[in-house]
Amino acid sequence: DDYKDDYTSRGHWVNYLAGGSRVLPGREGLNIPVDMALALHSDAGKRADDSFVGTLGIYFTNNGDSYRDGTARNNSRMLTDLVMRQITNDIRQTFEPRWTRRSMWDKTYVEARVPEVPTTLIELMSHQNFADMQYGLDPAFRFWVSRAIYKGIGRFLAERKGREFTVQPLPVKDFAIKRTKKNHYRLSWAPTEDPIEPTAKPTKYIILERSGDDLGFHKVAETSQTSFSIKTTDHDIHSFRVIAANDGGVSFPSETLALMEGTTDDKPVMIVNGFSRVSAPAHFSADGRAGFDSENEFGVPYLQDLSFSGHQLEFRRNAGESFGRSASNYVDRKIAGNSFDYPALHGKALAAAGRGFVSASAGAVEKGDVKLSDYGTVDLILGKQKTTVTGNGKSGARFSVMPDRLRDALRSFSDKGGRLVVSGEYVGSDLHDYRQGNDGPRFAEEVLGITMQPDSLGLRTRSGRLNATDGGGIKAGAYEYSSTLNDKQYIVERPDMIDVAPGADAEVILTYSDTGTPAAVLNDTGKGRTVTCTVPLESFTDQYLRERLILEMIEAAER
Repeated sequence: DDYKDDYTSRGHWVNYLAGGSRVLPGREGLNIPVDMALALHSDAGKRADDSFVGTLGIYFTNNGDSYRDGTARNNSRMLTDLVMRQITNDIRQTFEPRWTRRSMWDKTYVEARVPEVPTTLIELMSHQNFADMQYGLDPAFRFWVSRAIYKGIGRFLAERKGREFTVQPLPVKDFAIKRTKKNHYRLSWAPTEDPIEPTAKPTKYIILERSGDDLGFHKVAETSQTSFSIKTTDHDIHSFRVIAANDGGVSFPSETLALMEGTTDDKPVMIVNGFSRVSAPAHFSADGRAGFDSENEFGVPYLQDLSFSGHQLEFRRNAGESFGRSASNYVDRKIAGNSFDYPALHGKALAAAGRGFVSASAGAVEKGDVKLSDYGTVDLILGKQKTTVTGNGKSGARFSVMPDRLRDALRSFSDKGGRLVVSGEYVGSDLHDYRQGNDGPRFAEEVLGITMQPDSLGLRTRSGRLNATDGGGIKAGAYEYSSTLNDKQYIVERPDMIDVAPGADAEVILTYSDTGTPAAVLNDTGKGRTVTCTVPLESFTDQYLRERLILEMIEAAER
């Protein structure tokens, strides 16, 4: 019985790991002294008023009994309380102040009863309740919940063993690479403060490098500083990540930045990574219908999504148990998301022409650590960046395509004659979003030379293909991009349809094959030149054509 054997086997698995060790002597097993176990579930149940089902905890004390090694079973209650308290408090502080903490049950559930070590069974949220799942499908929420569970476990073990507990750091931010002189580069970054964990401060940083065509990263240095100098001796692409560390452990890795020492004397091109978004599919609720519109806005998985089963099919709230039902045609497939590794991919196009480049996060530009005036050309990666609301919006909006300080830096760069290439699925619509005020549309028209197409009929492309117009030096051809869910490149579902702004000295250089409407515009501001493409350049599927197109766009901006 696959269903029953699945959940009943888990407690026996814990005991097999611990068998023969000090915590479970005399039992066959792998002799691993397991300290505790946690079972993580989602629950059922729904609320008609879109309130939260929330988090439930289950443990088993058997009326004060002890485990085989003499440990009191009441430890399971303490573990459950610590983990539940951490989950609830962290969610309330970071995402949703109304998150529900449910009961703690002392019941004979098999996953709580069978393990011979302190164990908790956490029903995190309801997979059946729309309000819960608006958060539950979001990768950032999943990260903070997972971090809360880790912290609850850590605090339980520290209290039980009489130790201090240090929380591992968050990933670093404002990462940047600067060329200081020929073959010499400086990596810099900043720690990310954890506002709810004062111990989560880095004490050192680990530098990882991937060189040339290496498949993986290897450690090249540790430092207690927030910068590190690198010397190159070749003309290969070198990619870097930074990991923060302290006595509690290591952070998730930073985004991946890259550099290459060019074979020409030109200034290096600055590649700015402005694609930091991760998000759940778009959700809606209106006229008795609600759910996730993943076919039109899939969202952005962190690295890849292994849990997507299929698009939602039943949106009627009055459909009873069928409300929220989805297809199952993706249950055995991985879905690509944000890899945070696009500067090297863009840089390959420059490398083919012997052009050197460096890269930086958009945060480093906004903060002023990177001066765009030091460069003649900037390639801005925006991917699927878009102003995004998590859940019901209690934590505000994130991932604006161009925050105020980034727009200011780009405008100043363009006004001083800079050459700018911008690509992103929502670059036009997000600049015209009401939350950007008047400056967003003004920037789009004055710097990028674009405006949005009238969309009164809901006109959107799904062609997955662009055609060159013979303008801007872009070679003729059909350029296909990732427009379906797959495991290699994130999906570009419905990219913006733009047009040349009134009065702009601009020309259309790429159009959508199905609608003939503009997808990319070359604009001459009179000082600087910009190329704006509403299909992210990294999403083109043919490597040769992708690298050719990136280089041609950079050269078009530089003419």
